[in-house]
Amino acid sequence: MELNGIDVSKWNGVIQWPAVAASGIRFAMIRAAYGAKTDGATLDPRFPANIAGATAAGISAGVYLYSYALSVREAISEADALIRLLEPYRAQIAFPVACDIEELTQAALGRTVLTRMANAFADRIRTAGYTPLIYSNLNWLTNFFTPADFTADVWLAQWAKKPSYTGSYVMWQRTDRGSVPGITGNVDLNIAYVDFAADTSAQAVDRLYRAGRINSPDYWKAVVEGKSAASAQNVAALLDKWAASLPDTPVQDPTLKKGKCP
Repeated sequence: MELNGIDVSKWNGVIQWPAVAASGIRFAMIRAAYGAKTDGATLDPRFPANIAGATAAGISAGVYLYSYALSVREAISEADALIRLLEPYRAQIAFPVACDIEELTQAALGRTVLTRMANAFADRIRTAGYTPLIYSNLNWLTNFFTPADFTADVWLAQWAKKPSYTGSYVMWQRTDRGSVPGITGNVDLNIAYVDFAADTSAQAVDRLYRAGRINSPDYWKAVVEGKSAASAQNVAALLDKWAASLPDTPVQDPTLKKGKCP
């Protein structure tokens, strides 16, 4: 599966979204915010108009934040600020919520810290009910991160006829020099290999597996399709993973009456 898409921000100006949709663009990753360089995040001024225009034109919308975080704590702060900004737009977000980490000031932090920052952001986004993505370019993914330790999928930026990146990725930004009707000037072109807006149970299981590192996606697909039975050990491991991401809120058993033991 390959879907054609774009990513845009305020730098693309006013976009004529019906013309973009008519050209065959299926999804748009829209910059929602950028890190505030101290704490939190700042809304991209074109974001409200862009997400409204894209969705009205029938284009599936995802969003991204450009990170300036210099620590795990700051990455979490950016994620939390983004989640607050996105709340009024939740119903319009069909594609992932991505973190763009490639700022020069972050380069000296090292693989371990940068990977932890990416995961902290992604885990926060996932807990908020969105599908996270980690965006970066070929150089950074190769030399500044440990992608094998990521807890989310990769959105690869490599401007080439064909990617040379050997890791896994679900989206590819293939050029920054694209031309699309309805947009003045160059625009980034992307290919998505998953239709997140038409999520299937198998795709959902894929992402749960990648988050939990449990067995293999084929195993869980077979379970969902009724072709195999999940072992108690694997179910317990997956439930443990889910439970660890949930807030510590006690669940009341409705069959129990207050002040009485069963």
